[in-house]
Amino acid sequence: MGKVNFGILIAIENRTKILKNIMISNNRRAGIKAIEGAHLSILDNIIKSNFCQGILLVEGTSAHIEQNDIHFNFKANIAFGGEQSSDTVILKNKIYSSRSEGIFILETGFALIYKNEIYENNDGIMMYDSHCHINENIIRDNLRTGIVVSGASFPKIENNEIYSNTTTGAMIRDNSECYMDKNKIYENYYQLSIRNMPKWRVKKIIANNAIDGPNETPNKYWPIF
Repeated sequence: MGKVNFGILIAIENRTKILKNIMISNNRRAGIKAIEGAHLSILDNIIKSNFCQGILLVEGTSAHIEQNDIHFNFKANIAFGGEQSSDTVILKNKIYSSRSEGIFILETGFALIYKNEIYENNDGIMMYDSHCHINENIIRDNLRTGIVVSGASFPKIENNEIYSNTTTGAMIRDNSECYMDKNKIYENYYQLSIRNMPKWRVKKIIANNAIDGPNETPNKYWPIF
């Protein structure tokens, strides 16, 4: 599909399954957009080279996104958030080479991001005011940061492998805090950058994760932006 505003636009509490499309690409806006209470299943598609997001779930929508190849989209490969977005599951996808974020999350609750490969984006995962569960992902080789936790976010981040990101493995900033456990964080320029978090929480993060490489001590004031 191509040369239209959206590759696929789903609305009005629809529960459509979008599966096994060889290519959803080269659209002027998002490859797939959900609006007006739609709740989608997006399975086994190639979603690439759209001039906005690969998948865009606006407020009031959610999706189960599994085993897709999502890449080269001009804005985030996947963007979602707002009311009723907490049922979103992002599972076993390859999410790579976006000029913006691999996954952008805004004001969402307990969405699950599980067993994805997220690489070669500008940032791997960027969240703001969100509380997701990020588990068993490989997050590597992103141009800036593997995971950015910002605003007042309180995610659970565990069992991920976060490495070879050009600037920082994981950044926790603003009024955010998070539970981090059993992550492998290594070979980033800075392994962690943590701001405005009590020292005892920082020490707990260091103790509960395998952190290795240059600049492994958290840098509390490094300006990434």
